[in-house]
Amino acid sequence: MVRLTIFLLLFGFTSLTTLYAQEESLYRNEDLQIQLSVSPEEYELRSDPASFAFGWKGALCEVSSKDSMVGGVLLHFPAAMKAQKYVQWREKSWKASPSVKTFDRVAETEWKKEIGYWIIVEHVMEYEDYDYHYLTLYLAHKRHNFELVLWVSDTIWAEYKEVLYGILKSVEYRTLPEASPVEKEPLPQKETIPQPEGVSSEKPELYLNREHGFRLLVPPSWDVRNAEFEFELDGSLLEFEKGEQMAGALGFHEGDILLKDYAEAFVTGVKESNKLFEDLGTTLTKTGGILRQCRGKREQTLIRYSLFFHSSAGKNYYLAFWMAEEHWTLYEPSLISLFNSFIFPTKAGIEKKVSLKQNPEPSHPWQGCKAGSWAEYLTVTEEGEVRERMGARYVLLESGKGFYRMRTDIRVSEGWIEGEPVRIELSLSPREGTEGELKPERMLVKVAAGEFLCESIRNDKGEVWVNNEIPFRLVKSLSILGEKRTLMTLVGFEKK
Repeated sequence: MVRLTIFLLLFGFTSLTTLYAQEESLYRNEDLQIQLSVSPEEYELRSDPASFAFGWKGALCEVSSKDSMVGGVLLHFPAAMKAQKYVQWREKSWKASPSVKTFDRVAETEWKKEIGYWIIVEHVMEYEDYDYHYLTLYLAHKRHNFELVLWVSDTIWAEYKEVLYGILKSVEYRTLPEASPVEKEPLPQKETIPQPEGVSSEKPELYLNREHGFRLLVPPSWDVRNAEFEFELDGSLLEFEKGEQMAGALGFHEGDILLKDYAEAFVTGVKESNKLFEDLGTTLTKTGGILRQCRGKREQTLIRYSLFFHSSAGKNYYLAFWMAEEHWTLYEPSLISLFNSFIFPTKAGIEKKVSLKQNPEPSHPWQGCKAGSWAEYLTVTEEGEVRERMGARYVLLESGKGFYRMRTDIRVSEGWIEGEPVRIELSLSPREGTEGELKPERMLVKVAAGEFLCESIRNDKGEVWVNNEIPFRLVKSLSILGEKRTLMTLVGFEKK
């Protein structure tokens, strides 16, 4: 039985993206509240992605010495990993690289700072035919993981050691001195409508959990904890809170219990923690998740609960949020967007094995395609004043008798986050037609990738347009659920 003890807390939203002038020797990121500096006489600092030379994913800026001996890069990932765990993950990825012949960690130091957890690591590595000495700062704070990596030939490390440590010591996080914004022409002001505190159209930040393989889009000003949990929920991975009106948690349990039974047990735990309880209904999502809405009463407070459940790789996951009933209308759109963003594009270490339910289509969406084929889509979700965009790319890795393997890549501001392989088992039994079944309509559909002759399938929840000659077959889809409208369109593809 899943047991639940509830505390009454809340979230809110703040603003991002104030750009500041960059001095030649200073990199400063106001959004992430981090900066570093180098000597302009001896080093070049690049912050424009078009000028990047090293090709590291998640790069914010690059550093090069003018004598071409030193290279460096500052990285950021919203992975919410503890610093030591991030160090282990990075070293594991180095050792797995076919270009790395030897790897040896030679020093590790913890820097005590007021904000975040700071670890300095030195390691020597034979990369291809060269010996390098690496100096790396790992900084972890809430959902943010930063990594400042500097490298130089091991034979001249002693000459550069003091200077490279000086670059690490120049890093400041969350304690930036004031800077003058770039002066711009004043823009004509638009008429704005005041919004309640809980409502925001700000772009959420991506949270990745590499161990469990899920991603989540979290409003930027929500407080997120991945350790030292305050709520008494078993299996917690994250906790969320803001102020004193709403709070939540994300966690999991392992076992063979069916998702619907897991959700029912969780809701029973909520019921038992309240004096009064009312079940407000269940919604099944297209991704196979279960959304349960309910309300209860603790002491003199009427509480609204929004509970989302999902299963992956033998684990059941919960996203549970609670708030005073009077705040529900303010926060419902934000929570629904959060639940919709909870997907499993990656799974660290193993492939996910997914059983495909019988599909109305007589064959799988990659039929006729060879490995390497891909299709890219743009998804736009609108609900009231909130509008969200997400890019995704589906890639075929292998196609065989009774199965295919693919991966899903997610577009973020830094580029693409590459997913891990997913194996889809196909049902080989033919689908029997049903009497009176509607035949699909045929029409020309124009999207960013071109104009295609499509079959259109429509019901009361939306419409889908497909073309059997393109990879993944989907050209366009429209889903309507209450005031929420989701449009997915093909923006590019390659068939091999």
